[in-house]
Amino acid sequence: MDMTFRHLEIFKAVVETGSFTKAAKKLFITQSAVSHGIHDLEKMTKTPLFDRLSHRVQITRTGELLLQEAEPLLAAGQALSSRLQTLENTASIHIACNITIANFRLPGLLTDFSKEYPHTSVNVDVVPAATAIDHLVTGKADLALIEGAIPQEPFCSKEMGAYLLKVVCSPDYPLQQTELTLNELCRERLLLREPGSAIRDTLESQLYLAGKTVYPLWCSVNDSALLAAAVAGLGIAILPETYVLEELKKQHLVELFVPGLVLKNNMYAIWHRDKYLSKPLKAFIETCSALR
Repeated sequence: MDMTFRHLEIFKAVVETGSFTKAAKKLFITQSAVSHGIHDLEKMTKTPLFDRLSHRVQITRTGELLLQEAEPLLAAGQALSSRLQTLENTASIHIACNITIANFRLPGLLTDFSKEYPHTSVNVDVVPAATAIDHLVTGKADLALIEGAIPQEPFCSKEMGAYLLKVVCSPDYPLQQTELTLNELCRERLLLREPGSAIRDTLESQLYLAGKTVYPLWCSVNDSALLAAAVAGLGIAILPETYVLEELKKQHLVELFVPGLVLKNNMYAIWHRDKYLSKPLKAFIETCSALR
């Protein structure tokens, strides 16, 4: 027979009340259940835990030793019981996020989320979109924040807005005008994101439909590096609107217009359809969609 938490609760109740009957009332169980519980404990310890006196029971020396061992366990159990309702709200969330969303949207998302769930930690891995989906499959991430194409089954998704891409260069970059044909753009010195990124895929899908190909001068996973190169006059960059607005205002960059070229990326929160969504995770997904 194994000792249970209930055995210890019964034992302590008898110690505190000095009576099997009173202990039963305190625990809302029958006196028979109390008697059986104490009998089980005495059978396990192979010694009486109480002296049965005429009008009360009194703990024995062995019982006192057991009480010393039991009280910390009972206190820990009561503390855990009081925390059970809040455990879900303190469990961490793991997010895999692509670079662009991590730069522009994720900080604001985390700030808004922390106001509602201040005790929920959010762990973030900034990775390419394909890797983010792999993290969902392996269970390394609870949620993926990606842009571009939505992966098929077994995933669920929620749109979290979109952003425009702007074609920009330095005012000192040698161009006769700020309007270019697609052919002219493809012949310029281009500063582009790496193949396989959502930004590059969006551009190349439109070029493919027009039968065009680009051979960029720069190719980088780092938007900041491309922005700095564009400001320095090294070429033409295609970057998220949010990222270039400040430099456009300062007139460190100028926007170029390419008729027929409309570049827009949708952003999504993705999760595995079989994944249990905790209350904090559901709230985070709602926070994502609220930014639309």
